[in-house]
Amino acid sequence: MSRDSNTRKILEEAERLAFEVGYRRFNMDDLSQRLRMSKKTIYESFSSKDQLFTTVLNRRAGKILRRMQEIMDLDEDAMTKLYLASKYIVDELSHIKPSLVKEVETFFPDVFNVYGDFYRRIVGGVVSIIEEGTRTGIFRSDVNPVVFAYLVQGMVELSSNPYLLIESGLSLEEVYTAFMKIIMEGIVAPGYREAAEGRSAGRGKAGAAC
Repeated sequence: MSRDSNTRKILEEAERLAFEVGYRRFNMDDLSQRLRMSKKTIYESFSSKDQLFTTVLNRRAGKILRRMQEIMDLDEDAMTKLYLASKYIVDELSHIKPSLVKEVETFFPDVFNVYGDFYRRIVGGVVSIIEEGTRTGIFRSDVNPVVFAYLVQGMVELSSNPYLLIESGLSLEEVYTAFMKIIMEGIVAPGYREAAEGRSAGRGKAGAAC
């Protein structure tokens, strides 16, 4: 097996292990056993656990950003892009434990700062989709795209809350779909909204007649 092939195999398994156990429990012995590869071979590609862990984090971030760009470049309407982008982020974040984020902040502050930029770029991508939807008349023009993007991000983070999943009895995807339905359609029943608009219009005419 070539060195490039070894490196790719190491990164793939290290990424699975890292997001499964976090930094503290991540060790080269477990990785070696999973790979059925000697630690010496691993160290030929990566000089330390920290170097490997950092590479894994950056690799995952790069993969997410590339997929987000692919979604933004699709020949689809903004509604479809928003659904696909937020669903993809939900799927990705479901594999990231809050404890891992805290460990990265503690042990890899430089990487954590890079992740701050990563999240800003994710939000920026959602903003672009919303602005596109506003230009094409799909989304309302009086909705601030930045506020909406952070609302979507908050929805994504809340979707993987274990207490929400347990109490609702829904799967991660079902919770996500429910959130998207509320965001896109609102919580007020259409019949009530139409009746309320009719009453408001009636009061307006009555006031004008006085």
